[in-house]
Amino acid sequence: SSRSGTRAFTMEREGGIPFREKKRREKILLDIARTSRQDYQHQFIGQTLNVLIESTASARKSSGYSENYIPVLVNNTRDYHLDTVVPVRIESEAGDVLVGTVADIQS
Repeated sequence: SSRSGTRAFTMEREGGIPFREKKRREKILLDIARTSRQDYQHQFIGQTLNVLIESTASARKSSGYSENYIPVLVNNTRDYHLDTVVPVRIESEAGDVLVGTVADIQS
């Protein structure tokens, strides 16, 4: 960070790190973050997570976040009200989100 008073600030004033090198390092860090997120999310496939429904596109599609703050697209067969927590069986990944179906609640 090149905030005033930091070593990076002094380096910037003295010519700093070349722009191309900054972009190269940024790409490395973004790739690591993406891979780490994918690895973390992948471990939940096949599991049931509690998901807070935050939006509904139709009676069959909703989205929200798990208790682990993972975005989840929910394929459901019933209407759920916003701000309702529902159990969702995670079936796959789609980009940065998990995809699942409302789990049957066994009594």
